[in-house]
Amino acid sequence: MDEEQLEQLKAFGFVKPQNKTRYTFSEALITLDTALKRCVGAYDASIKMADDLMAQYVLDGSLKAFEDFTEAFKDIVTMYYAITDKKVLTSLLECIQTFKRENCCDEIGKQMLTFLYERNRLVHQYYNREFMLYQYKETMENYSDGLSDICKNLYEKVKSKELLDTEITK
Repeated sequence: MDEEQLEQLKAFGFVKPQNKTRYTFSEALITLDTALKRCVGAYDASIKMADDLMAQYVLDGSLKAFEDFTEAFKDIVTMYYAITDKKVLTSLLECIQTFKRENCCDEIGKQMLTFLYERNRLVHQYYNREFMLYQYKETMENYSDGLSDICKNLYEKVKSKELLDTEITK
């Protein structure tokens, strides 16, 4: 995009995004919540569509939002425990296990946490894409409220330690 186009877009409120390497827990939690809303909204839209091809495209958007949710979850949990407990968590599995151990979520949230890891494992096995999509649909149908439970519990943990304005790094 050239400077003239950028100036024209600014008239409509467009702000050129900046590459971030540092942000606060609060910003990360907003990203998590936004990904949750995109994920659930796109999934709900995909199951109501009559056109199978369009439904698949929308479901792919839901999966992308789920990936964003997973990454934001991992970043928040990693930095939370590094700051509060001086623990170094190096994988998504460690983040999930640590978060689950503290009984932070209800049963639906725990089921969703289990799927976060399962999806992460399956996504690297391209030959299992159809199976992963089946599991994703089944999980969203039965446990999508678990995403909200995870968000709520992460927010409460961060807020209780007064870390909302604390900068974290990726």
